[in-house]
Amino acid sequence: MVRPSTQTDDIDQYPQEKIPATKDQVQPLLEKAKGELPAKPVKTAAKKPPPAAAAPTKSTLKPAPSTASISAKSEEADDDEPAEKPVRSESKSRVVKGKGKPAPAASSKKKEEEDFGPIMNMTVSKEQRVKEEKAMKVLKWNFIELRGEFIEQLKSQMEKNFNRAIMADLFHADFKNHIKAIEQLIKCIETQEKETLNNLDLLLKWFTIRFFDTNPSMLNKALDYIQQLFSMLASQDYHLSDLEASSFIPYLILKSGDPKDNVRRDVRNILKQMCKIYPSVKMFSFIIEGLKCKVAKQKGGLHFESRLKASQKPAPSYTLQPPQ
Repeated sequence: MVRPSTQTDDIDQYPQEKIPATKDQVQPLLEKAKGELPAKPVKTAAKKPPPAAAAPTKSTLKPAPSTASISAKSEEADDDEPAEKPVRSESKSRVVKGKGKPAPAASSKKKEEEDFGPIMNMTVSKEQRVKEEKAMKVLKWNFIELRGEFIEQLKSQMEKNFNRAIMADLFHADFKNHIKAIEQLIKCIETQEKETLNNLDLLLKWFTIRFFDTNPSMLNKALDYIQQLFSMLASQDYHLSDLEASSFIPYLILKSGDPKDNVRRDVRNILKQMCKIYPSVKMFSFIIEGLKCKVAKQKGGLHFESRLKASQKPAPSYTLQPPQ
């Protein structure tokens, strides 16, 4: 390397022959000037860079993360933190829902009381329904072919006086549920006698709907219930009203022409029972109307019943008295 020189060095090296006269005068001044000059910098060995700062090879060379990438990562980290908040809020919402469980428990308890409480009640009286039918506020129970509007009307009336569990069976599409409902109604003949009498018109209408079904097991169970029901009515000296009789007897007579012998036999027994709870004279008019049917078996059974009714004694005096 070339060592840097100063002006005094240049003067010292200047040829002596060119400054012979002034050398003695100038030399002390130069020596004095040299003393005032700063010391020459000492050469020091160049510091080696630390190994970590060594230039990486091409295979391991990676670009240093820029400020933009660092800020982007920090933004992503900030974005990740709020992402957990919905989870916390969801857990909070679950806790809140858990706190509100007593209300569903109360409603479920009420539902259990409705389902497992008394099968029938007397919320709406029979007299109120008779009054509505006479005022033509509801459809009169008189039809040749069963229509959905009659079923819906009966269902809306029964919902007020029957619990939810038996209503589901009464209006279920499966005949097995109908059998289950009839078995419960049979028990009610003894356990809920007053309620049965209050809802008698609704029960008779429901069984007229079942007369349009064809399942023999269900039909046999229905006829069995009616026989037990009429026996109870006779023991209580109960008499059917005209509205109850007109909504039931015509449809019972239709089953007198059923192809099954046991069904026809049960129908005849029920017609005999009805003479104890409904005037024979009025029964006779329904039988005569049923003779207009073209079904031979129905005509044969009704001819027998008409002769039987004609041979019986006149109806009691209360049936012949005009309504007061």
